Amino acid sequence: MYLGSVKFYKHLIYVIIVTVSILALIGLGFLISLAFSNKDAEAAVNQNNDIVAVENNSKNVQNNGAKSDEKVPNANISSDKDSSDTATNDKTSSDNKDASNKDDGKQAGTDSSEQKPKEESKHSSEESIKTAYLTFDDGPSENTEKILEILREHNVKATFFVVTGEYNKKNLELIKKIYEEGHSIGIHSHSHEYEKIYDSVESFFEDLDNSINVIFDIINIKPNIVRLPGGSINAYNVDVYQGIIDELTKRNIKYYDWNVSFDDAKANAKAEDIVQSAIYGIEQKKDKDIIMLAHDQAKNSAALEALGKVIDVLESYGYSFSGIDDGVEPITFLNKLDEEIDSK
Repeated sequence: MYLGSVKFYKHLIYVIIVTVSILALIGLGFLISLAFSNKDAEAAVNQNNDIVAVENNSKNVQNNGAKSDEKVPNANISSDKDSSDTATNDKTSSDNKDASNKDDGKQAGTDSSEQKPKEESKHSSEESIKTAYLTFDDGPSENTEKILEILREHNVKATFFVVTGEYNKKNLELIKKIYEEGHSIGIHSHSHEYEKIYDSVESFFEDLDNSINVIFDIINIKPNIVRLPGGSINAYNVDVYQGIIDELTKRNIKYYDWNVSFDDAKANAKAEDIVQSAIYGIEQKKDKDIIMLAHDQAKNSAALEALGKVIDVLESYGYSFSGIDDGVEPITFLNKLDEEIDSK
């Protein structure tokens, strides 16, 4: 009988072993597939995390870039001045003051004029706002018309601080021509005698009033800009300069020194030396406005020869030109001293 026999149990054992083996294989296969499935899932999660991280980094970069842009608004503003502005940079039209200068009854150099955008300096990658104010002391002289011709050729406006007494008596009518060509008229002095002018505060203003009256008789204008003979602080006025400055302020008259010079008052000055002196000063102040001192004197042929070259140099540094009016921030020796102290 097969059932219950030894052969039956042997076959039963074989069946159990085969069944267990099959089940074990099935279980092992399931575990293997489950393990691979978990790895795939983990890889997918990691991949998603990487994508999210990349996206977040990209957003951070964009945000940081935006914040950086906000910190430097108007980095290349076009412009006094300052220059120019001069929030405009660039090339200021030198004809700005023509209209205001031709109104009778107004004070010369009283109305501030708008400036057009200036060209970018060849010596700077950034636009800047800067103006050069050419100023001529001691005229009018036999050289005045030649100076005016050079300024006309270069389409440049300037400022003439004039001497109105016997010193220039035969040339005083040229003040009218200077004014009519759109340049600014300022007071330098009447007598140009330093010891007399600076004998006291009263003597200074007596000389100043005489000069104002002469100018008024010629162009019907009372200037309110002045350059003190020798500058605002010099060896002749050390005892009175503060009183003079205080009284000028009370009278609403602005005084202007200079921060670059032709150095043309030196004996035997040559045109090449004047140009080099001007270039040196421009290099020192090339990111700032310049008030440049020159002299309108008959004997000063070297300055006349150098003038056009200096204008070309200033233009190459991106400067525009204008005459001075009382809206121009004064450059004074006291201001320069303060700047030097602050820089230290």
